[in-house]
Amino acid sequence: MDREWAAFDLAGWAARNECEPDRSTAYRQEAWQHLERLHRYTGFGARARLPGADQIADEVQGLSLPPVVTAPADSRPPSAPVTQPLSLLHDWMMHAAGRSAAGFRAGSSDAGWAALVVNESANCYLYYGFLAEEDDRRLRPVWELQLQMRLTRLHAASDLLRRYGGRDPQEVIGEGLPEPLSLRTDRSSLPADEPDALRPPDRDQDRKGPDVLELLTGHHDRMKRLCGRAARSARDDAYVAFGELARLITLHEIAEEQMLHPLVRRLRPDDQLVDHLLDEESRISDALSDAVRAAAHGHLDDTIGGLREMVTAHARCEEHHEFPQLRSSVPVPERREMGRAVRAAEAADAEAGPPDPEPVGPRALAQTVERVRDAFAGR
Repeated sequence: MDREWAAFDLAGWAARNECEPDRSTAYRQEAWQHLERLHRYTGFGARARLPGADQIADEVQGLSLPPVVTAPADSRPPSAPVTQPLSLLHDWMMHAAGRSAAGFRAGSSDAGWAALVVNESANCYLYYGFLAEEDDRRLRPVWELQLQMRLTRLHAASDLLRRYGGRDPQEVIGEGLPEPLSLRTDRSSLPADEPDALRPPDRDQDRKGPDVLELLTGHHDRMKRLCGRAARSARDDAYVAFGELARLITLHEIAEEQMLHPLVRRLRPDDQLVDHLLDEESRISDALSDAVRAAAHGHLDDTIGGLREMVTAHARCEEHHEFPQLRSSVPVPERREMGRAVRAAEAADAEAGPPDPEPVGPRALAQTVERVRDAFAGR
């Protein structure tokens, strides 16, 4: 089960981060296969009456597949997958997970030299990401040294490809790299009500606190789970989940409006990304208002599906385009300071207590807006 769970996490991570829709769908299908095996194994454990089988079954039941990636209508046609660094990295990782740890051996064929270049390029990109995200000054030189060593091996592999394969490495791996890919996770596939005893202790997180991007990424995952609960639960549970969802969306969008979007505008004054995100957030706010009105008349099911699709697409856009810019440009201490402001706003809203098992109304939502804005104004 540990192997299948790790494989599910890896395939889901690749599906969420892959921008090429066909590849994302393939990784999502692979994640589904591992999830099916996990369900079968939990059934075996229950029939064998193994200790903790019920608890593990509940955890597996709470796992969810990553969202389906769809290409925006106004986006440029994607370049050939073979020249996309992120796609190469995902492909390399999924194949590496299925191989033994005996090491890579290049053959004499052209494909073997090309595979060696991809292997070394993916290693470089991973260490590049480690170096970009490392907060500990003692460890940064380790990643930097590993990166330099891997770059040397990449140059050697490129020379072998030119000499024996008759191809230029740019034909295989493209030119340049995107922003370093974040490998941090809060194990978002676990259910929202996971018992504290199951969470591994994180002393460094307690001492320093999460940064704003980690918190907002966690919001995205929680929104998706709450949408699912609101769609498939009985009436009272559905309205409790929807009430939490409405408050979370409101807090999340105010946090981005107050802190993230202004930063991106200053970093990229000519970029239209913020305008695009604000337009999406305006449509999400309208959809949320429609859902609130529908819930008040007992028709929540008619609107929750459309709201979920909009929230998922918006979260993907932010995590792929806005967050990487901030991660590479804003120092970690500043991001943690913004994270503390978000947590303070969450605490201020939580003081009002959990929503009643009734449809959340416009007045309750307005009170959330007021509490959260006051919290940010006083930070």
